[in-house]
Amino acid sequence: MQRSSWSRAASGSPKGRYWVQKGKAGNLLFSDIPANVIFKLTPDGQASVYLERSGYTKPDIWRVGMPFDNGKDQNDPQFSRFFNNGSNGLALDRQKRLVIASFAGRSIDRIEPNGKRTVLADNFEGKKFNGPNDIVVKKNGAIYFTDTFGGLRNGDKDRDLGLPYSAVFMVQNGNVARLTEDSATDSLSRPMKRSFTQTVAATCTSELTM
Repeated sequence: MQRSSWSRAASGSPKGRYWVQKGKAGNLLFSDIPANVIFKLTPDGQASVYLERSGYTKPDIWRVGMPFDNGKDQNDPQFSRFFNNGSNGLALDRQKRLVIASFAGRSIDRIEPNGKRTVLADNFEGKKFNGPNDIVVKKNGAIYFTDTFGGLRNGDKDRDLGLPYSAVFMVQNGNVARLTEDSATDSLSRPMKRSFTQTVAATCTSELTM
């Protein structure tokens, strides 16, 4: 797949890429975080909007999302700055419903067949998540995800800070459990991503050996 096949539609690099198999064909879903949109990309390179307002859904979107830029010098005419106000990780559950790490929305959401949005988890022990990022849904329905500071405009210094740390969590049947120790390292970094991968892999191994 060439970048040009989706770049006209997307404002940034695709995140949360998830292949949805449909018979012998399928399509790729991905989050465009700055645009706050989930796109659908077909094998022939046709991109269309799958879900608008995929992350933050309230009108005060100007207040949320950690800023980032395209890496160019600020004096460069090509310099651009964006905000992490859309969704990030995507997955499907066993009923083929889309499950979203809403990032700036600070929750794990599920899109029902009728289009309704159900919040599956938005806090741990009464403190709000700050930016759910990576996500995996296992066959038993358990949802594993990382929470980061990336959904907040000022990161861990934001006035609306919820949890004072990043960690890996699991939600199942409405119950949320923390699976890793508190970490001051945001899960946008490699160490946190490794922790997430290792945690999910460990649960898969334990299931296979039971």
